Amino acid sequence: MKHREELYVLPVHVEDERDLYDPFDPSGEKLIDALCSYLSSRLDGRKIGDSICLELHTGSPVDINRFRRACAQQVSELKEHSRRERLRQHANALRLLVIGIVFVVIGLVFSGTMGEVTAAIVSTIGSFAIWEASAVWIEEMPLLTAKDRHLAALEEAEIRYCPEGTHETA
Repeated sequence: MKHREELYVLPVHVEDERDLYDPFDPSGEKLIDALCSYLSSRLDGRKIGDSICLELHTGSPVDINRFRRACAQQVSELKEHSRRERLRQHANALRLLVIGIVFVVIGLVFSGTMGEVTAAIVSTIGSFAIWEASAVWIEEMPLLTAKDRHLAALEEAEIRYCPEGTHETA
């Protein structure tokens, strides 16, 4: 049975528009880290395929276009960070894999000349390096893929402005 797409609503409650933005950002367009953390933690409860709607509830008027721009900029920055992290993790895994293979081969080839214990230690070091490389691919890369899916969903999110006490869209 195919999953029916639903709307996953993330309510955001603030007293004033200033509460949405980082007070240290001179452009006034960067979302505050607490909001980003809140959204990220709430996305974990979303079913795969559900569309996202950010409902902005405030006690005072908000420039919704400014908020949309800030959200788009934040998602863009996070996607770029994720891309760099994916490249870094991939390079690290390849480095560990090569080191591991080299150590295992050295341990096998020179086992007669360096002694059994030393050869076993060298091969074990190589095995651990290979294990760490596979851990990156098995554990870290799927986490980055999940993060990328969250970011893609956030990029497509509907944003609604709901003055406090209402549930209407603007």
